[in-house]
Amino acid sequence: MDTTSEPLKEGDRGPYGTLAVLFVPSLAALLTRAEELKGSPLTEEQAVRIRDASQAVVTRADAAAATIAQRGHAKVDPLRPWETWRARRGNGGESA
Repeated sequence: MDTTSEPLKEGDRGPYGTLAVLFVPSLAALLTRAEELKGSPLTEEQAVRIRDASQAVVTRADAAAATIAQRGHAKVDPLRPWETWRARRGNGGESA
C-alpha cells in the first residue's frame, strides 16, 4: 500500500473489495447493556462516548453484512449513533 495515500475508510474499494466497519460486540449490544446497567435511557453524550470507546474491525463489506444479519438485530449507525439508537428503541430517546 502506498504510504502517501489517504487512510482507508468504510466504502473504499480496491484489490481487497469494499470495506466496512464492524463493531465487536455490536454497538447495539453495547448500548443496550449500558442502559441496563444505568437503569435508565442513555443520553446522547453517553451513546457517543460508548461508540468512541468501542472496539471495531475493518473487514470486507460482504463479511460484515453476513455478521450483522446473523446477529438478528438492527445495526446502530456509528456515524449517527444517537439518532439510530433512539429510532431502534422506538421511544424518541428521551432521557429520564
